[in-house]
Amino acid sequence: DPLFRSRDDFLDVYTTETPGVFRIVLPADANLNVTVTATFPEKESMTNVSYIQADGTEATTTSGVKVWVLDGTEGEELGQSDSETWYICKGSMAYDHRLKTLGDVNIIMSGSLAIGTAESPVNYEGIDANNNLCLYGQASATGTNSVTINSNMQSIRSSSGAITITNCSLDLTSTYNEGIYASGNEKDITITGCAAGTNSVTINSDNKAIYSILGAVSITNCSVDLTCTHNEGIDAKSGVTITGCAAGTNSVKVNSGMYSIYSSSGTVSITNCSVVLSTDDASLDRKSGSAGMP
Repeated sequence: DPLFRSRDDFLDVYTTETPGVFRIVLPADANLNVTVTATFPEKESMTNVSYIQADGTEATTTSGVKVWVLDGTEGEELGQSDSETWYICKGSMAYDHRLKTLGDVNIIMSGSLAIGTAESPVNYEGIDANNNLCLYGQASATGTNSVTINSNMQSIRSSSGAITITNCSLDLTSTYNEGIYASGNEKDITITGCAAGTNSVTINSDNKAIYSILGAVSITNCSVDLTCTHNEGIDAKSGVTITGCAAGTNSVKVNSGMYSIYSSSGTVSITNCSVVLSTDDASLDRKSGSAGMP
């Protein structure tokens, strides 16, 4: 049945699978222009919200900038092209579809975000960004912020921007592709845990677990456990830096099909962590002219 029908049965309006998108049906011989105006209640928003930046320091959103509250009813698209948009995930939010972010999108984490399930992974990427993507944890929620994604393609991907994640634990499973993937020109992947080192990065992927085509990968104050069936565990052209917390309690475990950690042009540095690296190909040696760690 239509959502709306005009009195003379001339115009029908139907809902679609995409929230906020409607289908209008007119007679085949209609010769007129129709303007449809819809008014929706504004979603809940906040201002002056604190979050942890990539360098581990606390900041607050710019005064007057709205931070939209995710409520679990959002469709695939978040943000606006050529703009910067802020969201906050409060409590536990779960989605059975991917999230496509437009423009620069910042999501402040004050709880847990789940996309797909082990039994029913989303068909495409978990989060598919077309520009910069930031998942900022709140200091007040240290130890409880988490992002869990089960997807058939990349769990988190940015096609032309950087990926920044702070003060969150990650549990990512990609059936056929990479776990975290930045394909933009010299775009970095930066993951920063809380100072206590209690955050973790767990990725199970078919292809590379963490991959920046032309940028660098930096992981700080996190324990890392990566398993990928094919290719490298971490691959970043411009270098890989992993730094454990001051207490020295973080660990790096990589089980990969090829090099555990690899950079074609940069250096690979691991400090203040226990390290266990293994590859399925025991014949691999360090590649000449590169910083690879089999």
